[in-house]
Amino acid sequence: MEKLNDTIKKSNPTLWETFEYCTSKISGVAEEELEDKEFYSSKVKELDVEYTEPYMIFFVLARLKSLPYQYQPMEKVLYVIPFKYKEHYCFFSMEKFGLKFAITTNNEEIIRQLFKSINSAKKIANRLLSPVIEKTINNGEFTLENKSGVLRRRYLYFRNNVQL
Repeated sequence: MEKLNDTIKKSNPTLWETFEYCTSKISGVAEEELEDKEFYSSKVKELDVEYTEPYMIFFVLARLKSLPYQYQPMEKVLYVIPFKYKEHYCFFSMEKFGLKFAITTNNEEIIRQLFKSINSAKKIANRLLSPVIEKTINNGEFTLENKSGVLRRRYLYFRNNVQL
C-alpha cells in the first residue's frame, strides 16, 4: 500500500516542495534529547499567535513532516511531538485541558515565526489533502461514529429532571 506522503508528493510535487520549504526549519528529535532542557510552556490558546487546531498540528508535523511522536504516552495525554525549530527544542502535547506548547526560549518573535510556519504549512496541507479526502469520501472509505444512543440518554436524563 502506498504511503499517504508518496501519494501527495506525486499528485502535486510543486505544492509539496512549498510545504517542505515552509517546514524546512522544523526537524525531528528523539524525546530523550529534551530531558535536560529548560522549557517555557503554555497552552496554545493563551499565546498571542494565530490558533491552529490540534489535529492539524498533529497531521502537519507527525503525518506529513514525518516527525517522531508518541501516541497516548501517558494518562490524559493523547500525543507528544518533540521537534527542533532552528536551534530551539520544542514539543506539542495534546493534553486533557488542551494543546500545550513548550520551547527552550521565551523570545516571542521566535514563537511567532514558528507558528507562522505551521500556519502556512497547514494551509498548504489543506490544499494537498483535498483530493485525497475527496477520493476517500467518494470511495466510501470512512466511518462516522454513531453517538445517537449516548445523546438520547443524556437528553432523557435532563428531560426527566426538568421541573415544569
